Formats: sequence, C-alpha cells, structure tokens
Amino acid sequence: MYIAFISVTIGLFVGFGSQMSDLRAKTSVIQEVEANGSLAINFLEDYLKQSRQAVSPLPGESDISVMELVIPESDNVTFSVNDGILYLTRGATDPVQITGNATNVKDLTFENTAQPGQKDNVVINLDLEYRYHDSKAYEYNKQYQTTVSLR
Repeated sequence: MYIAFISVTIGLFVGFGSQMSDLRAKTSVIQEVEANGSLAINFLEDYLKQSRQAVSPLPGESDISVMELVIPESDNVTFSVNDGILYLTRGATDPVQITGNATNVKDLTFENTAQPGQKDNVVINLDLEYRYHDSKAYEYNKQYQTTVSLR
C-alpha cells in the first residue's frame, strides 16, 4: 500500500515537472518570436518613414518579396529574405541580418496600394515562426501586418 502511494506521488511530481518544463519552453519560444517580429516590423516601418520613394514595390504591385527604398542622402536600402532570415542591404554593402537564427520568416510580402502619381503606401505582411519546433512546446507562429504611407 505504501509503495503504491509513493509510486503515484512520484508519478504526479514527474508529470507536473514535465508540464512546467514545457510551459517554460513555450514561454521562451513565444518571447523569441514576438521580439523578432516586433523588431522586424519596427525596422521596416522606420526605414519606410525615412524613405523618399519605394523603388520596389511600384504603385499597384502586390505580393512582392523584396522591398527597395530610396533614402535621402544615402544609398538605396533593400529588404529581402534568405533562408528564412530577414536581411537589410544598403547599396552595394554586405547584407545585415535583422531577424535572429531561432526564428524563420515563413512569408514576407510588400504591396504598394498607391495609385500612379501618388505617394507610396506600402502594406507589409510578415509571417514568423520559431525555427526549431521538434515538439508541440516549441511550435509558435505569428503574423504581422502594417501599412506605412511615405511623406
């Protein structure tokens, strides 16, 4: 009787510990994706607000995966995704990584909803997930959408 009681108690503690470990992992995964997503969106918005015009996407274009901007008194800036990582390239320099290695950009599209002759109005759609999801505790995906009008 005592052995059965101790076995059940140990089993409950092990199960509880496992659940707590999964919850900690899930929290860490969510924080990683949220931090990378917020950083990426803020970065894209800031560069759009600094730019004079969008070279790509042109007015009326949608579902473009690369955005090129004309920045006053600077080289053009290009945003693109390579192997699930968002990069910024200024002129002919080497690309700079924006999102971390633990996240994966599943989809990034830009749409310029402006009419020809109007100021650019760019819609950004970003779909970001945790890269290493070998169990349910590590699965997390978040979609971001924002619109920025150039001045």
